[in-house]
Amino acid sequence: MITGKEMNFSIEARFGKIIAGKKWGVVSFTIYEFQKELGLRIHDIWFLVWLIIHKWSDENPYPSIAKMSRITGYSESYLREISNDLQERGFIEVEQRFREDGGQNTNLYFLGPLFKKIETIIENKNSNTNRREMVALEYLPENDDGILPEEFDEVDYEIHKVEEEMEIPEEFLERQMMMEKVELDFLVRVAKNQEVIE
Repeated sequence: MITGKEMNFSIEARFGKIIAGKKWGVVSFTIYEFQKELGLRIHDIWFLVWLIIHKWSDENPYPSIAKMSRITGYSESYLREISNDLQERGFIEVEQRFREDGGQNTNLYFLGPLFKKIETIIENKNSNTNRREMVALEYLPENDDGILPEEFDEVDYEIHKVEEEMEIPEEFLERQMMMEKVELDFLVRVAKNQEVIE
């Protein structure tokens, strides 16, 4: 880490003046973080991110497939295949739009289904984490005054608890909980300088 110098977090300092002067969009890291759980492929990610950076407000985005084709070099038919596949898999919904003269306008893309899938993953992860923490709190020993040992204050507990990001299939959750109880037992005994009997 650089010391003795105040860091500059501006876009221009991080990417340079020329790039900073171009258009920017906001993309949640969750679409990358949960790519495996969502079952998204590279071209899925690119297409969805393109839609997301065009969501400038609470309204749904309506980027042009023709413009996407010019930028990527891929045919409009290929891009529509990606769009249709994402619709079939329940990630987006698409609504056709038409101009006043009856000609077709750019499509309207609804990202709600994608966001709901991401929210469900986050909620499930939080639920599993809370269940693991409940087991840990129930198992931690108390002293004669009914108070948790000083070794397990909030900071130490955060260090010793099972890694929150661990992916645990539902069918193995009970077995994992039992293993965590054994691990916590070991940590408690070490913290109390007791001999661990196998």
